[in-house]
Amino acid sequence: MRLSPKSVEWALAGLALGYFGYFVAVQIPDIPNTWILEWDTRATSLPAWRYHDTGLFPNDLIVDYMGAFYGTPGWALLFWVGTLFTDPLTLTKILPLFALAVVVWQGGAFGYRRFGPAGFAVSVVMLVSTYWIWFRLLGFNSRGFGFPLLCAFVRYADAKAEKRVLATLFIAALSYPSVLLLMGPAYGLLLLAQRAPRVAWVRLVAVGVLCFGVMARQMFFPDPRVGRPPTYEQAATLRQMGPGSNQPFYPLASAREFLMPVVDGFFQTAGKPVWKKAQKRLQKHPIVYASVFGAALLLLARRRARNLPLVFAATLVSAIVMYVVIRAVAYRLYLPDRPLTFAYPVALALGFPVLAYEAFSRLTQKWAGSLAAVTVAGFFLLMRGNGVVPPEKSMPDYSAWNTPVLGFVRSLPKDSLIVALPEQSSVIAAYAQRSTLFSMHSNTPFFYQFALEMEARFEEFYRAFYGTSWEPFRKLRDERGVTHVVYNEADFGPQAIPRSRYAQPWSSLNARLILASRPDEKVLKNPPPEVVVYRANGEIVVDLRRIPADAK
Repeated sequence: MRLSPKSVEWALAGLALGYFGYFVAVQIPDIPNTWILEWDTRATSLPAWRYHDTGLFPNDLIVDYMGAFYGTPGWALLFWVGTLFTDPLTLTKILPLFALAVVVWQGGAFGYRRFGPAGFAVSVVMLVSTYWIWFRLLGFNSRGFGFPLLCAFVRYADAKAEKRVLATLFIAALSYPSVLLLMGPAYGLLLLAQRAPRVAWVRLVAVGVLCFGVMARQMFFPDPRVGRPPTYEQAATLRQMGPGSNQPFYPLASAREFLMPVVDGFFQTAGKPVWKKAQKRLQKHPIVYASVFGAALLLLARRRARNLPLVFAATLVSAIVMYVVIRAVAYRLYLPDRPLTFAYPVALALGFPVLAYEAFSRLTQKWAGSLAAVTVAGFFLLMRGNGVVPPEKSMPDYSAWNTPVLGFVRSLPKDSLIVALPEQSSVIAAYAQRSTLFSMHSNTPFFYQFALEMEARFEEFYRAFYGTSWEPFRKLRDERGVTHVVYNEADFGPQAIPRSRYAQPWSSLNARLILASRPDEKVLKNPPPEVVVYRANGEIVVDLRRIPADAK
């Protein structure tokens, strides 16, 4: 019995779906373990703990900020519904799988339209095996909408499905405006290239105005406590944005420093090697080998290369233009690499298969789809590995912080305000759901007033924490509303300086404060018994409301 080309293509499609199913199956067992969690999630999920009248995080500036910065209307709707059934942390581990399913559906449909079941198969494999895509779905903050929306845009724009394209643009405005800055201009370029009638431009402008209206409130009426993104001049004044800081984006990096991680990211190894020897060789110069591979396909395709989807060129040109625009206005539009972060991986993951199909079509029409699928998928699987990364390899494990003190903090009143070192503060907010004065994640100086406030909070805390007087703690209590301090005895032992290291300028400040006096002179080294409300295994909780009036 001879195999028909179509039966082989459907077999490849079945294998691709099996590969996607295997990828999902590897992720599912870990969903209940919320100690393995994407880094940002500990902060970006905080607004969802307020839903359904929980009373958590009352009057919390950090949670308000996270809601304004990450909690787009689309994200808020998903999490409001999702938290009817589970907690926010578990939801952040479920939603990436649904987002990946949308990526597979939209990208696979694009491939199928281009060259049938084989096109579907190779598109699915390329998208799922590109770790750059999966990594940006993890944790599912608003960024998680980026790749699903862009894959939908590519599919509908290529099919000239105008209504669906415009709907995708509007959903982007509601869910993740950063990707709208990429897709909107890209669609304009497509209309220009296609010499679209005036009515198509009118509809695009109308939707653009609608999108602008959705985003206008935060743009023109920001929370005064958060402010607007800083100008380049304002960024120069932010200590938490300079070299060595948690977010070292001043001065703005060169184009090469910004773009090379994006370019290299597509070729990042992930999962187990398919053939170790081949992967080791290809990974020495992945961009060179991929460029040679693409050039060979282009040379073979010749005139048929004109059949390549215009949407890829439009998207990449849009990404480059927006990079230049964003870089020119610096932080007013956040970071300039964002458009390329999304455009480049999708263009390569879906573009290589189409190019290969057009190339092999010059040799054989019947088997072109299967040859393209096997060749492209095989080449990139050899280069990058099978792409199946288990959760414990793709996300940090915070279980070391699961200590009894966390349970005690969780038992404190909901309106408590805790202060601790930055990493522990993030853990307390995420896993004990209690407000903190600051956290590892609040050190994000992308909104000017908020950045100034966080700088003040960090410095006030460190000067109190390593101080020799209770007066700074009284000030934190009376002016900031701080109720409790959580720390470890080791913070004032021989490892005090290593334990205090964080990011500049705070690491240097902490070292100076620690060395400024003997450990036994610091008030938290031996606090009065009446202020200590918890002590076990070296972990201590001090209630600032119990500071004796005569304590110095």
